[in-house]
Amino acid sequence: QNEFPHGEIFAYRCDVLNADEVQAFADAVQARFGAADMLINNAGQGYVAHFHDTPREAWLHEAELKLFGVINPVQAFQPLLEQSDIASVTCVNSLLALQPEEHMIATSAARAALLNMTLTLSKELVGKGIRVNSILLGMVESGQWQRRFENRAD
Repeated sequence: QNEFPHGEIFAYRCDVLNADEVQAFADAVQARFGAADMLINNAGQGYVAHFHDTPREAWLHEAELKLFGVINPVQAFQPLLEQSDIASVTCVNSLLALQPEEHMIATSAARAALLNMTLTLSKELVGKGIRVNSILLGMVESGQWQRRFENRAD
């Protein structure tokens, strides 16, 4: 608040997999601020299983979450970002996109697809004045990994 004394915080809950909810969020941002300077995509999870233990539903959910968790917000917010002189989109991803783990095959594949899509978006949207980048995170100690590995059968 000291650095941005006139800054506003606007909270809005939506499911990034629901295009209508994301569009309603973008509409609310436009009504309140007129435009958007940045969009950060950070929805994610990891599915722990080897290939032979990964059901079809897990493959589909990982692909849907990683891809449409970015597609829906970018589609909804692109018109607002195009109105900004400093527009940027940041996709939070994982090193699994480049260094897959055999016990996280569905997640690794979906993250690689997200990285490819992000690179393609960066080329497509730069002409509209929108910078697109990806952040590839490594392991983050949150307790989540400890619980997952304790529950593994192998």
